[in-house]
This record gives sequence, structure tokens and C-alpha cells, in this order.
Amino acid sequence: MLRNALPSLMILVACNAKKVQTQDYESAPRLPSPIAGTYARVKAAAPDPVIQKLTLEHQWDASLGGAAAGLALEAVRNKNTGLEPWEVREAAWRAGYPYPIQRISGWTTSIATEPTGIRDWLSLVKHNQDLGLVRARGDQSEAWVGLVSDPRATIGSQPRQVRRGETVHIPSIAGAKYMVGDPNGGLVEGSLDVAQDFEVDIDGEWLFEVADAEGQIALFPIYVGMMPPDVGLLTWAPPPATSEALIERVDTLLSDVRGAYGAQRWLRDSFLDQAAQNLLRHPEKTTASVATALGYPLETTWKWECKAHSIEACLDQILWDPLARPALLTESEFLGLAAAVNGREIHLVALIARD
Repeated sequence: MLRNALPSLMILVACNAKKVQTQDYESAPRLPSPIAGTYARVKAAAPDPVIQKLTLEHQWDASLGGAAAGLALEAVRNKNTGLEPWEVREAAWRAGYPYPIQRISGWTTSIATEPTGIRDWLSLVKHNQDLGLVRARGDQSEAWVGLVSDPRATIGSQPRQVRRGETVHIPSIAGAKYMVGDPNGGLVEGSLDVAQDFEVDIDGEWLFEVADAEGQIALFPIYVGMMPPDVGLLTWAPPPATSEALIERVDTLLSDVRGAYGAQRWLRDSFLDQAAQNLLRHPEKTTASVATALGYPLETTWKWECKAHSIEACLDQILWDPLARPALLTESEFLGLAAAVNGREIHLVALIARD
């Protein structure tokens, strides 16, 4: 069964679907590739005859379908898999889809069975929206995954992997801005009223964001002089039972992330822990006041804050924000953490500093 991790974005359909006795449904599903070499919107016909017939009146996208395929294949391999937005987005990047995904849905059915409500679900998908819908078969069941996106603008075709010294071209988008984080924590930003060229002259992961007044248009990493990773940055685990265990889980995840980027583990600092707790309780206080009180330079003291229903969803808000890249990737040394749980919501404050 797919893990229902976020009810507000997930539609989980029960496994009481009606058996559909047709040759198409009995045949093995045909899936698009979950791995791509470029980011692009690719309007196409679904390779699976079942999905193709269901989506004839829709804009099925091969990249978004590839993202759904990666998630569905994982679902039939791992019965406790989920469709968290952070898991979905990283699957979308691997499949070459850089745009925000608005609807995330999953169904588990018996073999050769159409999910109950799938046609009603499809009726709510607008004809000009990108749709990725697939089915994957396991030994005793099938996993169906549906993703829907509605990009406000397009960034053309972008590479996922390039050699150092190559140029990445971002086309002009009226009213939009770009923000680019390099592998050393450097950050540049500006207007996209005019197209921009970026020479990627440092090996590692570059993070590109395009946004306008309505919000994010596209977010995507480009890997320079290295292979794109085939696993996600975060790993899911059951929620910790105590606040102490929650903090330790956050510490462990952040250490794993730092290791993934080749950086040394942050040292937990009791004074920064206390300062983070103070900021958690008194949000009106500023990072500058903390830096001054503890004797750290303001320019090398960073505050991260997030609220979400899980640790992983909370950290994901930060780790893929270009503004967080200087703290994450520079030679910062010390870490302070504080967290509070209110119902199902986790509120996390992290302070990172360097002498």
C-alpha cells in the first residue's frame, strides 16, 4: 500500500477497484524511462495502451510520466513507499521535469484492475495541464501514480549534466527572476527580462531557480563534471517518539546531507542550541541579535526555519532553497537545533555559524 504521508496533496484510493477484463489490462504495463538526460516538457502518447486510452483527451508528458514511473516502480518494490512532495520532486528531476507539481495521487490495486475513481480523477485534469499517469505491476498487485503540473512558463530544454566550463542558457521570461547557487555556496540573482547565460566553472551541483510574483516557476539542479545522483537527498523514517529523538534525527539527516556534499559534519553547540530555542519561542528576535550575543560575525551566522508535517518535509523546504546554500555548502562549523511539535506539525529552527 502506498504510504499516505500528506493528505492535503494525496488522494489515496482504496484497493476495492473493479476488475477490468480486457487484453490491454491483462498485458504487462509499459513504462516511460524514469531517467532522462535533459529537463524538458515532452508531449507524447503514453507507451502503455491502457494509459494511452485513458489519457487520449489529455496532455500526457513523457518527463512527468517518467517521474510517475520511478515512483510506481518503487511502490511495487517497497510496500511502505510514499508520495511525499519531496520524494516526488526528486523523482521528477531524475526524469527531467523541473516544474512544480500541483497534484500527487496514488492507487494500489489487484493485477489487471482499474482503480476506482480514476476516470473521475482524470475529469478534473485540465486539457492544457501536463499529466503523468502510469501503472506498474508487482507480484500480486499494481501501483498507479498520477502527477499533474501546470507550468506558467517554460525554460526550454536544459541539461542535467554538463562538463565544467560549459554555458547554461536560461531564456527570457517577462517579470521573472533567477537565483543560482554554485557548489561552493556562492549565490547570484537577477532579472530574466533578458535571457541569461551562466558559465558553470566549478565541478559539483548547481541549483537553478526561476520565480515570479506568483511564486516558483522552475527549480532544478545541474551536475557539472559529475554523474547526477540516482538516490534522493533525504531518507524517510518513522516519526520519532520524543522531542529528543526528533532533534537527533534532524542532526543525523543534516550530517548525512553534509556528507553527501563532501563537507564535514557540523559540531553541535550548546549555546547555539539555547539560542535556537530562544528564537523558536520568540520569533520576533533576529539572527543579528543572536550573532552579537554569541560573538559570531553576522555574515557567517545563518538561521534556518521551517514548519511541516514531518522532519523530511521540513528540511526539504530548506535544503533545496538557493538562499540556504551558503550555510549548507561553505565551511561553516557549528550547529544549534530546536524543535517543537504542535499536533502533526513540526516547527524547526536551526542556527549555523562560523568563527
